[in-house]
Amino acid sequence: MTLISVVVIVIAALSGLSRALKDPICALEPASHGTDGFTCHGHFPRYSYYLFKNECERWIYGGCGKPNRNNFGTIEECQHKCKEAASIEIIK
Repeated sequence: MTLISVVVIVIAALSGLSRALKDPICALEPASHGTDGFTCHGHFPRYSYYLFKNECERWIYGGCGKPNRNNFGTIEECQHKCKEAASIEIIK
C-alpha cells in the first residue's frame, strides 16, 4: 500500500468520526467543577459525555464556577444529545 493510500484512508476515517458526532458540544472535554478553580461544597449530580468511551458519566458539581456545555442534568439528556444511537442504554 502506498503512502498516499494510507493518508487517504486515515483522512476518510477521521472525517467519518467528525460527522458521527450528534452535536459539537459532545466533542468538548467533559465538564468538571468549573472554570475558575474554586471548589465549593454543593452537591449537584451532573453528567458529561466522554467521546472516546461513547458513554455519559456522572460527576458532582459543587456549585462554583461555570462548567462547559458538556454537562447535563440527567443521563437520558446526555445520551440523547451525544451517545451514538446504535448503542444507547439508559441507566437508571
